Amino acid sequence: MVPKRRPARGRNGTLIGVVLGLLATAGCPRRFDPRAAEIHSPNKEAEADYARARQTLEQGDPATAQKELSRFLAQHGDDPLAAEATLLQARAALSLKDPAQARDLVLPLAQPGERSGISAPPSEAVVARARYLLGLSLYHLGDLAGGRRLLQPFAEQIVDSDDGTELHAVLADILRRDGSPKDALREYDRYYHGAGVQKVEQAYVREQASRLIAALPPLDQPDWQRRFALLTDSAHAATSSGSRASIEPRTIVGLLLPLSGKDRALGDRVLRGALLGAELIGATGVMGNRQITDLRVRDGAATDLLGAAGALLDEGALVLIGSPKREGDASKLYPVTGPRGIPLIDLSPALDEGAPAGAVFHLLRSNAARARGLARFLAQKGLTSVAVLAPTTAYGKAMTQAFVAELTGKPVRVVGQLSYAESATTFTDKAQQLLVLHPEALFVPASVPQLELIAAQLAATGVIPTQNVPVKPGGVRMLLGTADGLGERLLRTAGRYLQGAVLAPISSGGVEVNDPALTALSQRYQQAYGEEPGALDALGYDAVRLIAVACQGQGQGSGQIPGQNPATPAGPAERRECSPSRIAAALPNLTLSGATGSICFDARGQRAGAPLLVRVEGAGLRIIPSPPQETCGAPELRTRTASR
Repeated sequence: MVPKRRPARGRNGTLIGVVLGLLATAGCPRRFDPRAAEIHSPNKEAEADYARARQTLEQGDPATAQKELSRFLAQHGDDPLAAEATLLQARAALSLKDPAQARDLVLPLAQPGERSGISAPPSEAVVARARYLLGLSLYHLGDLAGGRRLLQPFAEQIVDSDDGTELHAVLADILRRDGSPKDALREYDRYYHGAGVQKVEQAYVREQASRLIAALPPLDQPDWQRRFALLTDSAHAATSSGSRASIEPRTIVGLLLPLSGKDRALGDRVLRGALLGAELIGATGVMGNRQITDLRVRDGAATDLLGAAGALLDEGALVLIGSPKREGDASKLYPVTGPRGIPLIDLSPALDEGAPAGAVFHLLRSNAARARGLARFLAQKGLTSVAVLAPTTAYGKAMTQAFVAELTGKPVRVVGQLSYAESATTFTDKAQQLLVLHPEALFVPASVPQLELIAAQLAATGVIPTQNVPVKPGGVRMLLGTADGLGERLLRTAGRYLQGAVLAPISSGGVEVNDPALTALSQRYQQAYGEEPGALDALGYDAVRLIAVACQGQGQGSGQIPGQNPATPAGPAERRECSPSRIAAALPNLTLSGATGSICFDARGQRAGAPLLVRVEGAGLRIIPSPPQETCGAPELRTRTASR
């Protein structure tokens, strides 16, 4: 096996195959040459050292792998695995953006007769892989002709593999920059129609192909558009009859997401949702929203964050979508976005107080706002007492404080604030305390795994109802929770304990809800990716849809729903006028129904309006309508939230 890796980057700044980063954790990649036999060492120690270094590289740590491989070659330079280790070392160098080192490592192996200290002559398979890596190295060094000369012979040999993904993307980029759009399209075509290609990969290829097709003569475009599923049969007939297909200008959206390092999984999930929002995958139509949004992505985990942001703006990005990392990047990015008037949609829980109004819009509703929303709901239900059961973490303390503060002056008495260790798995003692306190309601700010345990044990002791155990005298009549990480698992494992519970998740995940649009969106996601969506997917989706709606002049009071194209889209002339200032001006006044609930912003750019509240009913969820005074668009809403 060879390590999974991210595809190469073109000089034009477009991240070649960034969508394929989603596949980085999909398992061990297919082999470069399936005919090549595995090479083993007679030295068990050498075999173990090599396997450890290879595993380190496969796990996405090229820097450590480099050290382990260098140590292996120093100790086992005469071993049969030495050539394999050199190839892995070159791959690690490419991952570390050092193509010169990669070139120097593989050059002797790629040229028979050169030995570079490796005693055994390299096999044909090793020579082939060395030439492949040498071609990639030359491409990264700017030697496009040399890269093409070495890589072109592999075009017919490597199709259905991860190396094929990389190979055809790189060759297509070389040919595109060489002014050969048809040849570039042929490379994309080989990959697009290869066996086992996933929908995410095809979405990326379609996006690249659409740009190349636009450069062809009008009469040559329809056949290529059909090959990449970019044109309906009716549109093809109209174009073939002599009318030129109009190509609407699109809004370039820049995404700065962690696509490497410890937070890579966060960036991958946001990117999945963004692709769905842009209808680059899982589209309800053939072209769908692709006329609206053009996604450009950079690794927000890169050392040069400001450089990555600047590159996106140089490519024409009208707006940036920031990282979902806990610490956020808004304060770091404003020096780049501010002078250019570029609005930033921040997905992190961090609040930036330094940027002026209209510069940063925080799409992620704060945890405290969700706790306050549950408290307001409780106060309207006529119950007079509540207890809190929260973890002894900063999160638990902050949620408790926000919930209790919201009840100040309201006819609901807080009769107890119980806490438990974050690692706790037993809650029977808390159940007994709750029976003594006799609260009518219970607030549990907890993640889904914790809520599952708590609900099961509270039901077993009769604190909350279940199908088989009635509520004891003094039991809880209403359970309130945040259910962070809500998904189908919660209702499957603990749904019988949570009937009637009111939850305030970031999104409803893949759980069935009484909203056809959200249900359809969840189905589209699961068809595209094979798993249920989560909160980060929902944030990525909503961020892209917000920008599209802002550019179209839609959304204010429209009640638009997820997955639904605007009812009265702006005309081509209006769409061409989209600019950073237009987006920044539209967002503060925009109201949109999204995957994370109703979306609007207050004067500071914070998420306003009531949080998403759902009630557990049977095997699904019922969305609880927001009270009029908490609905986005209410006259007093922005004034109140701005002063909070």
